[in-house]
Amino acid sequence: MSKPREAWYSYTRNVTKRYPNNVHEVENEAVKKALTDADAVTLDLVQIIYLKKINNLPEAARRCFVSEATARRKTSRFFREVAKNLGLPTN
Repeated sequence: MSKPREAWYSYTRNVTKRYPNNVHEVENEAVKKALTDADAVTLDLVQIIYLKKINNLPEAARRCFVSEATARRKTSRFFREVAKNLGLPTN
């Protein structure tokens, strides 16, 4: 059985989707800091899936030449970093 998502996960994913048009500047700063700290593959994945809204995760993984599991892991780490930047408890 898969592990359920934490409460902060959906919130940080939605904050990333709305970037840079978030209402609160704190949200924009959190995403911007996470983007500057991300490695090249993570940055490409986030841009393809969430900022440009071009593709889904499997297609983005193929475009970045990584496995789907790696893409999922890297985007999850990115959302955890955004949550940390927002001061949310991620455990």
